[in-house]
Amino acid sequence: VSPREPHSVGAMCAPSPPVAANAGPSSGFKAKGVHVSAAAAPHALENTLEFGGLSLGKGTWANAYRQATGARRDALRLLCSTGIVTERELADDLTVISEDHIEECVTIADEMLKRWPVEKGHPPRGEAKAFFEERLASM
Repeated sequence: VSPREPHSVGAMCAPSPPVAANAGPSSGFKAKGVHVSAAAAPHALENTLEFGGLSLGKGTWANAYRQATGARRDALRLLCSTGIVTERELADDLTVISEDHIEECVTIADEMLKRWPVEKGHPPRGEAKAFFEERLASM
């Protein structure tokens, strides 16, 4: 994704819970189709739960989300829940986005949170995406 290119509007960042596979001590489990050893399973599950069930890779979006707290975390969560930042963008280790673009997106998401506060639930997805794309185009 180039810094000025609108995000794809494909998959929503709705989490898929990890699936236990024969919960024996040596079985491990699969999370998002990736096998995790039994020894690493508690750590992987803890990380998934810590980030609201989102599968976070090592890419730029994942690092931004992982490091965010407070209002910034709310803004990034909104970008995910509306599909503006996709689950794939969060999970992919190779996603590279400029810090300037992330800041633009967080700024727009802050505006969106003023219009659709967290307490009132998720905004209408199409309306939220249109709002985001209009703001991004005007930057």
